[in-house]
Amino acid sequence: MEGENTKDSNSEKYRKEIRKAWNVLDQNGDNQVNASEIVRGSRVLGMNPTLQEAEKWIADIDENKNGYIGYDEFETMMTQYYDVLDYQEQEIRKAFKRFDTDGTGFLDHTQLKRALKNIGDQLTEEECDEFFNLTDTNNDGKIDIEGTLVYEVTPYHRQCLLDMF
Repeated sequence: MEGENTKDSNSEKYRKEIRKAWNVLDQNGDNQVNASEIVRGSRVLGMNPTLQEAEKWIADIDENKNGYIGYDEFETMMTQYYDVLDYQEQEIRKAFKRFDTDGTGFLDHTQLKRALKNIGDQLTEEECDEFFNLTDTNNDGKIDIEGTLVYEVTPYHRQCLLDMF
């Protein structure tokens, strides 16, 4: 039951985020965006897709094949994206618990290094240090799942965490 409430709460939060992102993309208010608008708007949102990538995104979700996506198409795509993020977050939480050997809800530098060295591609000492420094944003010598680890890691580091299994 509690997971259901969290999902509903996330869904509402995501709908608001999707609407905000749409408003950034569709600045002329015509309720459709093309590849150029996606590139421009995505940069405002902190992403940096190429025109070719934006054209592919449109081709993948443009139901009526008019070269534009409307809000409904955009919302469907973004909802799927958030579903993937939710799944990844659950998997990262599992990995985190696996390596939180003392059950404190935090990983210190040593625990994180041990976890990162257990993934398929052996990370160097420097890469482990870089990962820790990226995720310990308040510089307290530990990272916690609720703060930095789930929400502030890069896509590369998110994938590293998912690879821990």
